[in-house]
Amino acid sequence: MTRIFHQNLQDYRGNPAKTDALAELYRHIGTFRRDVIVVGFTEVLASNEQVRNNLSALARSMDGALTELVVIDVGTTVGGDWPGRQEYIGIAWDPQWVHMDYAGVVVRHAVTREWWPHFLTPDRIQEQ
Repeated sequence: MTRIFHQNLQDYRGNPAKTDALAELYRHIGTFRRDVIVVGFTEVLASNEQVRNNLSALARSMDGALTELVVIDVGTTVGGDWPGRQEYIGIAWDPQWVHMDYAGVVVRHAVTREWWPHFLTPDRIQEQ
């Protein structure tokens, strides 16, 4: 059975101590679950090279086949404890099982119902 794993990183900015603790946890998970094909990370607060490298290494610590990674800017928060902060998500996957054509954000305006694509051309959006 294949697995999709999600981790809320709770204000992750690439902190080395947090990265090391998570890597150790993921290694333990990986010892008995080698069938993870996608890992998702939320509440990522930076998209610099260090954070991208750390997320990639974290995914590979769970399963070495998780070699592809994308970090996507999902926008600015409007509420909660930290309104106005920029947040990202990270998605790592095993290219043997998952093929990614496009990555980005598509928002539908609540009033006008227009699509607001970011990183996609409007012709790539299909109604579901």
